[in-house]
Amino acid sequence: MGTQKTGQSVRNILAMLFTIFLLINAILQTLAVIGGLRHTSLLITPFNEDSSPAIRLILFLVGFGISWVLARMLFQYMIKGKLSVGDSTHTAYVLLLYLMLIFASFCFLNVIGWLWLPLLFLILFLYTIFTLWSLVGGAKTALVCAATLVVILFTILLAS
Repeated sequence: MGTQKTGQSVRNILAMLFTIFLLINAILQTLAVIGGLRHTSLLITPFNEDSSPAIRLILFLVGFGISWVLARMLFQYMIKGKLSVGDSTHTAYVLLLYLMLIFASFCFLNVIGWLWLPLLFLILFLYTIFTLWSLVGGAKTALVCAATLVVILFTILLAS
């Protein structure tokens, strides 16, 4: 009974983490699409077009390292929570990709074409639906997807 409760609490924490990173990426990628369609510079990027590519790459590599450490910590947390190794590995990789997408957005928006980051986000969003469905069920997954769509629409309204 204690193992089941621990597994359920781990699943709920995973749903919360996925929701947070999904919403952050939804905001960033919506702003990227709006900026790309309007051909304007976005306010969220710490660099302008004249910034050194080496600084951007170093920041991305630091972000990659941070993402890897956090995904590894999440994997260990899930293993201690009695989730299967397959579910734990799969979920940790998805979180790693979300974090890398956040760092890539900050480092490379307004430099390289704006379309590739939202396309990666769309693929990752579809991947997340299946991951969340297997971890927490359909009702919570539908709630997360609805929250993401509301945040995207709200971001579009605020940016307009």
